[in-house]
Amino acid sequence: MLKFLRELLKGSDKDQNTQKAGQTEEQQNYKIIEDGERKVIKPGLSLPKEMRVKTSGLAKQYMEEDLEALPPVKEGDINISGVYAYKNAGKLEVSFYLQNGLNRPVAFEKVPLMLIDSQKKVLARQVFDLSSVGAIDPFGARPCKVFFAEENILVQEIPKDDWRLVFELNPRKVQPELKVELTTWPEDYTEEQVLQVKQFLAQLPPIKAGELNFTPYQCQFNAQGDLIASVLLRNGAAKEVRLEGIPLLIKDAEQKTTAFYHFKLSDCLLKPQSAVLYNLTFPAESVLEKEPNLSKWTLEIKK
Repeated sequence: MLKFLRELLKGSDKDQNTQKAGQTEEQQNYKIIEDGERKVIKPGLSLPKEMRVKTSGLAKQYMEEDLEALPPVKEGDINISGVYAYKNAGKLEVSFYLQNGLNRPVAFEKVPLMLIDSQKKVLARQVFDLSSVGAIDPFGARPCKVFFAEENILVQEIPKDDWRLVFELNPRKVQPELKVELTTWPEDYTEEQVLQVKQFLAQLPPIKAGELNFTPYQCQFNAQGDLIASVLLRNGAAKEVRLEGIPLLIKDAEQKTTAFYHFKLSDCLLKPQSAVLYNLTFPAESVLEKEPNLSKWTLEIKK
């Protein structure tokens, strides 16, 4: 049994009989496939009492069919087996079974889960509170469902037949850091200006995978009194990001709010793991400080 899983589990540490008094026939309905030093077991369906009452016979039949299609579990192990995964309203819905290969009930609390493909590329990752799943009977399997938030989905599309749900064994591992390349800049920039931007980008610290970063580059007024803020946008995600309506404000070196404007950035598309230099034009009427100290400035999203 993995130490990681032992730390996640809670419940009695005392040995218990494999068929406990008071268990239903449904809860005892596991099968021993191989009876060796470590038994190989087909866990039986384990539903909490309230779910057993509410679940129809047909639904239970479908669950039993799911279990028959899943790989068995070795005695002493805990298995997690995905059934389906699909995007719904921006979130990723994943249905799965937790299979208990222990001779005692087990329950989970906060569990880090990942979706990976056959090449072990991470498709999505998130920590879930599974305390509501309840205690799973000895040698039992329980149906579960989780929803990965949009920001925790690391690819644009989940491969239909190439994904697997697993426990993340190193949840405290720091997210990988990325150096991204400049792919887009203002059309009127000269080769020398583009080179300067690339040199500036190379000096920035890496960003974490999945992170979206705004870094101020240049800020100056034009002849019409508009404030032009050049911002380096870095996308550390493995998917495209399109910025749309976003309220932004500039603060100068003295932390004075210099300008505020609600931008519509329908043409701002950030390719996966890339950087874009984007010019933001704060109209003259949105400028609040006519003589700001722009030796240092910051760009913030107004909440």
